[in-house]
Amino acid sequence: MKTVPVAEVRSNLSALLREVESGNEIGISFGSMRQPIADRYHCSNR
Repeated sequence: MKTVPVAEVRSNLSALLREVESGNEIGISFGSMRQPIADRYHCSNR
């Protein structure tokens, strides 16, 4: 799983969402310690 800081998520949201859509897992980290705060996984359409 790729982990990116919040600042990178803000700058590259569209590209990161395309990665998730294609099946990649993305983690989001926060703060100077880069502690994980969220994971994003691909969801299938229901």
